[in-house]
Amino acid sequence: MRAMNKAIFVSLFFEVCSMASADPTITAAGVSVKVKGQSGKMTLTIPTNDDGTSDVECQMKALRQLDADGKTLGGGGSEKHSFNSFATQEFTFSAPTTGKYMNLTTSSITFASTLVGSSELKVIIMVFQESGSFTVGKDVINVTAGTVKFNVELGTWSWCGSDVNCKASSGEGHSVELDIIISPE
Repeated sequence: MRAMNKAIFVSLFFEVCSMASADPTITAAGVSVKVKGQSGKMTLTIPTNDDGTSDVECQMKALRQLDADGKTLGGGGSEKHSFNSFATQEFTFSAPTTGKYMNLTTSSITFASTLVGSSELKVIIMVFQESGSFTVGKDVINVTAGTVKFNVELGTWSWCGSDVNCKASSGEGHSVELDIIISPE
């Protein structure tokens, strides 16, 4: 089995526009989170610059392990390396916390799941509470209050390959695709 010793970090940024407020179930650090059962969905209610709120639905949709040619591996059997719905997986959402990212104040929620074998997935959803900028490599990223950032960490990944026989479609694992759907509520 090929294990990933270092976490992979993927960042996705987007601006959230103003929408109507919803009744949250967890509120902390200026952010409200309503987890929608075991669907992999949650509604984030975040403050906006105009003292209002914005509701955004976030869904952890699907995960696929791919070979070097982009073919999906391991979608069969009871221990799947690829699946089309997190509703079939065990996962947790944390309560929101306040912290700093690149010296900017954020509120964060963590989606975590241990998948087949030792594969660990963690998605940290950060909402910036203030405007500012920071550098990633040679790029300067400008954010406003309400900007949402996703950090995706894959740890101790159980790769399909010589030591791990994946059901339905076998091969040598090369990469992972994670589908996250984001839409205004």
